[in-house]
Amino acid sequence: MGSGQAGLEDRERKGCMIAFTIEGTPKAKPRQTKSDVWKKRKCVVEYRAWADKARERAPLDLPAEPKTVLIKAFSGIPISWSKKKKAALVGQPHRQKPDWDNVGKAVCDALWKKDQLISDALVIKRWDDGKGARVEVCIVARSLDDVIDALGFGKKII
Repeated sequence: MGSGQAGLEDRERKGCMIAFTIEGTPKAKPRQTKSDVWKKRKCVVEYRAWADKARERAPLDLPAEPKTVLIKAFSGIPISWSKKKKAALVGQPHRQKPDWDNVGKAVCDALWKKDQLISDALVIKRWDDGKGARVEVCIVARSLDDVIDALGFGKKII
């Protein structure tokens, strides 16, 4: 995995066993074919570069078999949009591609060979909040049910 330096300052995030940030716009993992080995489609090359960056930023003590992963993805606002529209979208829910499940899959596939062992995940997509496009990853030792209960929601939201 990464250098281990990534995320050391982020460890203080409340409730996270391990937390770190991957800079850049999240890339959904494309459906790959045999020809992608030699054809080098743009979407595959971009995803592989993003996945390499994700592994680089992950701390050395990343658990091999995480239980719960929380992912918050911030996408850049297109520069072609008006200043008014950009201002209105800062930090707001992102309702365009990539889909939330594709972002979660991309993160988990990039970081773990056995990502099927992750039992619970929460993916949140937002427009850039002024800190740049990025993906924040938090690995929690407890189940998502326990996290929801700890936040005081209990069975109210389910």
